[in-house]
Amino acid sequence: MNKFTLCFTMKHSAETIYEELIKAQFIVQAPTEAEIFFRGETFGFWHQIQKANKQIVEIFDEHLALDESEKNILNEHKSLLFLQGLINTKEKLESVQRVTTNLLQKVATGVYFEHCGTAYTAKNWHNNNLHDDIMPWINFIYTKKDLWTLGLAALQSSDIKTSVVNQEDLESKQNLLLTLIEAHLNDEIELESGLNLTAEDGKNYITQKTPAPLFKKGDDLYNPKGCLTLIERK
Repeated sequence: MNKFTLCFTMKHSAETIYEELIKAQFIVQAPTEAEIFFRGETFGFWHQIQKANKQIVEIFDEHLALDESEKNILNEHKSLLFLQGLINTKEKLESVQRVTTNLLQKVATGVYFEHCGTAYTAKNWHNNNLHDDIMPWINFIYTKKDLWTLGLAALQSSDIKTSVVNQEDLESKQNLLLTLIEAHLNDEIELESGLNLTAEDGKNYITQKTPAPLFKKGDDLYNPKGCLTLIERK
């Protein structure tokens, strides 16, 4: 199974971060080398702390187009907290979302989803109510006339691609893919080849296995579950 990796820009130094997490009542005690458990959650995370790295601001800026105020806040981070784990149920996904939201409320200024390349400042996360949104877990890549998802390997699912005609169609197809993924996570559909579905606009689609995925085996972003192509049926 593919793991997710989250990187938080923290307000406190690497030497004091666990102490601050205890003060904020996020954890009960200092974690073991193997796992860190957050209060109220039933499963742990692999964890690692690194010193501050100002280059990470460039990663956030690529995804969000930060203003100067947001750049300054991120630049002032004192350390990086990495959390890694497996998501194989909707309950685990919701747990990770809660932990992320809580950290961004008090001790972190941003989070980078390393496994898919998305990044959000604390302000952006809260203003867009991302605590219960699937959007942070999915990146979209537009190549020529195709729209691809990136990141579904961490949710133990195939990625999806579909063709795009123009900018208006790009936004429509992105929303369609998000709806499809949410339905899959809610166990309403199974993302597999041969799936027939009807979109809200009445158009009919079928999924087929993609013979040539965007990333090949051996690449860091390779999805072992493969990729499905969403094709409109005329």
